[in-house]
Amino acid sequence: AFVIFHIYIGWHNDIVERNGLVSSIFSGYKFFGSGH
Repeated sequence: AFVIFHIYIGWHNDIVERNGLVSSIFSGYKFFGSGH
């Protein structure tokens, strides 16, 4: 149950923050901001 909850939180943050962090895990692409 913890894993499912953890994935849900990461997916939720991915949508709210629009940073593509979780999506990059599956797609292999990571978008870095200008400050990175």
